[in-house]
Amino acid sequence: MDHRAYWRDSVLLLVAKLLRVKVLQQVHGGAMPAEMYPRHALRAALLKRFLRASDVVSILSRVEEAAYQAFCPEACLMRIPNAIDCAPPPEGLRKRTQNAPLRLIYIGRLIAEKGLFDILTALTLLRERGRTLQLDIAGNGTAQPALMAQIALQKLDDVVHFHGPVAGTDKARLWHSADVLVFPTYHPEGLPYALLEAMAAGTPPITCAVGAIPDVMQHGVHGLFVMPHDSAMLADAIVRLDDDRTLLEAMRQACRDRVASAFSVERLARDFNALYVAMLNQPA
Repeated sequence: MDHRAYWRDSVLLLVAKLLRVKVLQQVHGGAMPAEMYPRHALRAALLKRFLRASDVVSILSRVEEAAYQAFCPEACLMRIPNAIDCAPPPEGLRKRTQNAPLRLIYIGRLIAEKGLFDILTALTLLRERGRTLQLDIAGNGTAQPALMAQIALQKLDDVVHFHGPVAGTDKARLWHSADVLVFPTYHPEGLPYALLEAMAAGTPPITCAVGAIPDVMQHGVHGLFVMPHDSAMLADAIVRLDDDRTLLEAMRQACRDRVASAFSVERLARDFNALYVAMLNQPA
């Protein structure tokens, strides 16, 4: 939900309605509707009409569901979370050992709002505390030059390893060889695929309770929540998992079980199939 996508989709919705075609609108993160035009009554009214005109509005999280319901009670909402393919791990992965240095990972867009600079500050704090850690970063984005400069400034070149954009088997190998996902995001998230991919691989997350993330994981069971912009809290959370490998192992299994039971592609297919059938059976 952003301004460009909204106005583009408004045109597509108008065309669909002129052709008497039913419309399912899927919202994947972005601004909440009340935040779009807080000081423009006419534009806010048009947005409400846009939501009412869609036969169904599919959202990802309970937070979004409450926000959309409050903004436009007449909208027909359906909460359908994201899902991923819960494939088995690739062959030939390194085996995690209880006494090996903790391996951290971030995979996603390289933008400041994902908390990447907070991660670097936390690594510096951990080094000062004598902790030996490794961080793998994969992806690309506008913050990469600034990140590289910050890594050099903080002398973290031997700790942080960039892999660039990854996909397929290479991406799976990174997830399965990591110990902890560090993801202190303050971006207006929907339901991040990185979170689901990490948990499916048995890589517990340290993240912030934004968007649909609290719908997926429970603090202390599947991973740990930290406050945005709090590098010291992030460092303490990393130390907790580094020191308690029994807890980390229990979280790994809990993560795999959680994603397999509630966020599989098969569940997503069933949800959308049921929704499409219901829409087709509704009178025009």
